[in-house]
Amino acid sequence: MTGTELVLRALTPVHIGGTEELHAGQYTIWGNRLYVFSEERLLNLLLQRRLANRFLGDAVGIMNSRDGRGMRSWLEQHQLWSESIIADISVYSCKLSGGRPTTKDIRVLTRSAQGNPQFFGTAIKGSLRTVILYHVAKQWIRERPTEFLKMVDTALQRVPGNKKWASQPMVEELLASHLIGKGPEISTRDSKKGNASDAPHRDYLRVLRIGDAAPFAKDAASIVSTSVKSVGGENGWYDKAPITIETVDVGQQTRLKIVLDDWLMGQYVPEGMPMPFTTVADIEKYVTDFHTDWIANEIRFYDYVKKPIPTVLLQTQGKPILHLGWGSGLTGTTVLMLLPEEYRLRIRDKFFIHRDMSVFPKSRRLGPEDSPLGLVELTFTTLSSAASALI
Repeated sequence: MTGTELVLRALTPVHIGGTEELHAGQYTIWGNRLYVFSEERLLNLLLQRRLANRFLGDAVGIMNSRDGRGMRSWLEQHQLWSESIIADISVYSCKLSGGRPTTKDIRVLTRSAQGNPQFFGTAIKGSLRTVILYHVAKQWIRERPTEFLKMVDTALQRVPGNKKWASQPMVEELLASHLIGKGPEISTRDSKKGNASDAPHRDYLRVLRIGDAAPFAKDAASIVSTSVKSVGGENGWYDKAPITIETVDVGQQTRLKIVLDDWLMGQYVPEGMPMPFTTVADIEKYVTDFHTDWIANEIRFYDYVKKPIPTVLLQTQGKPILHLGWGSGLTGTTVLMLLPEEYRLRIRDKFFIHRDMSVFPKSRRLGPEDSPLGLVELTFTTLSSAASALI
């Protein structure tokens, strides 16, 4: 097995998080940094100062305050407001970008046990799966368009129309069972360790092995105020509710190792469809092709709302750029761009709110200067045989 080192560099702010949010009583701001409290350390301090019951009595007011001001006022009132105390009771801190948070709650990044921001290998593999699926679908719709659209029709009829389901990478899930190779049921035996199970192996993305996590430096993140722009109004678009998120900073990079399992690849006997990739270079090309099509799609959107095209779109033409995390949207995480307008609008009407306009999706999650979020440049470097053996 030949391994590849994958270096990921953030070109725009990137947010990969779970469902966790920071609420007003869980953080405060000192200078230009936001400090996130450790519940255990905060409780120990309150117990030492015999203030635990008083804090609980004031908790509702603190939680209803904005951007940590209530917590600061309470700590000042009880002579606990000092930089050393704040640092001692915090699990980590990060920079503020563009001033204080505009909302009470903050969506946080996934972090390692050591407190480092990190990308999970599963998130990266999921994005690579989208671009590979996009490549296969693009070939299919070019060579057999009638068959492709018939499959989409069938899938749309089968899937119930509910918002919860639609919030997932919708079109990808609609098409995955048709586009991912239907090879024979083979063992999941590891080619190096020799263990086995009886589980079927039908998704040929399993031949792509990716490291579990890719951590960044501890101070590689900032708090960023973002907006959701929606088509409409006199100015072409309008701001919906602002959202404050923790993001990996532009220019920060991390790395992990990936490998194609030659043994597992050899177990597939596709039924009428060849493997869509045989080398990591194939995957790199598909990432570049997907991003090129995405740029064209986004330029049409900015033209539609009569807004300047973000510089990052023009500067990344022809480069292997992956779309990661919150803000990537339907166009960045699915094969929606391939569908004719009629089908895109049918998907809109079934899973979303019908709007009397042709553009869909009609909203974008944008960062500073109205630029897209989650763009990550990839650099692929082939490893030596010795280094590959350690994967």
